[in-house]
Amino acid sequence: MKKSYIYPALLLAIVLWGFSFIWTQKLLISDIPVFTLIAIRMILSGTLLFIFSKLTGKLEKVRKEDWKWMALLAFSEPFVYFIGETFGLKSTESPTLCALIVATIPVFVMFSETIFYKAKFAKRNIFGVFLTIPGIFLMVMQSGDFSTKYWWGIAFLFLAVCGSVGYSTFARKLGDKYNAYTISTYQFLIGFLFFAPFSLATNDGYDLKNFLNPEILRPLVALAVLCSCVAFVCYMASIKEIGMTKTSVFTALIPAVSAVGSWMYGYEQLTFIQIVGVAVVVCGVIITQMKKTNKIKSK
Repeated sequence: MKKSYIYPALLLAIVLWGFSFIWTQKLLISDIPVFTLIAIRMILSGTLLFIFSKLTGKLEKVRKEDWKWMALLAFSEPFVYFIGETFGLKSTESPTLCALIVATIPVFVMFSETIFYKAKFAKRNIFGVFLTIPGIFLMVMQSGDFSTKYWWGIAFLFLAVCGSVGYSTFARKLGDKYNAYTISTYQFLIGFLFFAPFSLATNDGYDLKNFLNPEILRPLVALAVLCSCVAFVCYMASIKEIGMTKTSVFTALIPAVSAVGSWMYGYEQLTFIQIVGVAVVVCGVIITQMKKTNKIKSK
């Protein structure tokens, strides 16, 4: 992907992921077993991306020594991430809150990139990352439900955060060797292998013919094609070009998309405090992308 296309592609991924919480919520209220839902999404995404990458010549051969990193990448995300995200969303029943917790990912990714890759960041970039936290806090305070089930949901959401940090860490390592299509294709196919046993064990006799119901099929296809195939390829390409932290900080914009989408669907109200929180997060994201300018003094 050309560098000039990176930011538009990254923003597209963020918009799609913002709506993914809403589409997932629509499927969860249909009483679809969680692991069955994720497994179907993974195999559909992986198969479609494999066919596309093979036909277009973008699928690269993975070296034997790199399969362990592919497995760790897939274990981190989709396996750990989607378990945390889906069960967290099911417990909190709030697409906006789910997106907000996930929006803390950039802070943890910055620490990971510093520890494992010795990355150094300008003070303004670090300030921008941490500036997203107050914005996230302003929006979380609007949730209002603090039941035990709610706190279990938050715990699952932070499990999703851990999975995403692991994904970014392994993605940077693999990104130096393979293109975004290859990594994303095997990410979903291996991810399906992780989910399949749990799906079989927890299916509880759920009739797979229900997936042909248009009310279920439409959001499922949107998740598989748009939020998995398209969004992950764009995100992976961005990690290759601008790095882990500068890419992941854009996830702080997901709550804005999710909040607006939930408001459009009539699921939640968009308050003034939330709008202020969104503005703060946007400012933080902009600051993280600013480059240091070197002033040349002439005698």
